[in-house]
Amino acid sequence: MRAAGYRLPTEAEWEYAAKAGTELTYAGGNSSDAVAWHGGNAWQTHPVGKKQANAWGLYDMSGNVWEWCSDGWTDSYNAREQGVSDPLDNSPGAGGRVGRGGSWVSGAGLCRVACRSGYAPVGRGHGLGLRLSRSLE
Repeated sequence: MRAAGYRLPTEAEWEYAAKAGTELTYAGGNSSDAVAWHGGNAWQTHPVGKKQANAWGLYDMSGNVWEWCSDGWTDSYNAREQGVSDPLDNSPGAGGRVGRGGSWVSGAGLCRVACRSGYAPVGRGHGLGLRLSRSLE
């Protein structure tokens, strides 16, 4: 969290940015096709910004590629239940690291803001990517 430069967002930070102050199903709307590249409308990754942005102008937080978060995977994460707490756990454990947002390989339902998955930290694939964050302190 106190990185001097850029870092992976925590899972809670990623979800906060994706929602952008809304309760929409996908980051930027309630229609997956309007905001996300997913298995029903894509066959590869696409340049960022070709779909509708969310309310804060962030593109492709739903779909295109799963985005790594700094948190280790746990089955019990639920931002709403945890309120403003941010359960940062930098040890990946058996479940790997958290991925959020879905990808062009995923079905549209996996591109929902609420959807999450775990990936081995040594994993790689054509549906994985990242979005960097930076602390302003």
